Amino acid sequence: SSSATVDYVFFSDTEPGSNPAVHRIGWSASTNGAAAGAYSTYSDTTMDLGGAPGGDIDSTLFVDPVGGRSYFIWKTDDNNAGESSTRIWAQEVALGTDAAHPAVAQLGPAQVLLDSTGLWWADSWVDGGSLVEGPEMLYQNGWYYLFFASGRFCEGSYAEGVARSRGVLGPFEKMRIPLLSTGQVGY
Repeated sequence: SSSATVDYVFFSDTEPGSNPAVHRIGWSASTNGAAAGAYSTYSDTTMDLGGAPGGDIDSTLFVDPVGGRSYFIWKTDDNNAGESSTRIWAQEVALGTDAAHPAVAQLGPAQVLLDSTGLWWADSWVDGGSLVEGPEMLYQNGWYYLFFASGRFCEGSYAEGVARSRGVLGPFEKMRIPLLSTGQVGY
């Protein structure tokens, strides 16, 4: 056992042999701090996030200040598979603290936190679809706030939305208008 701390980073990479390309998420660990080049231990496989046909991207880690549990949050790249809506998921994880054997353990089932339906301003690369991505979660005064990007990246429809819940796993209530937008979404 080592007294060194373990830092983790999560990343998406193209699944070998996928055509069209889909991304899966893996992790890397460092016992030498979070500096560039310090990550030297890598997961043996990608995380088991259900094998969504479009892939998995946009991961983040949220440590709940109420109870200290860690949650891995990501987007299934459903639009990459031609689906008209996209989803943001969460799964509780345990991050290993043994510097000699860093590990990420997935605990319990993954749960959908939010889907892109009902967001009148959020379009997609799929005709008639809606898209959410880039999730981040914050906790403030008894509320969990799930921030997400929506629409088509680098286009006039791209916006930032937010939803809130009294529980880390929802249910989340979507704000009915975008929090931030380019001003070109027609409202």
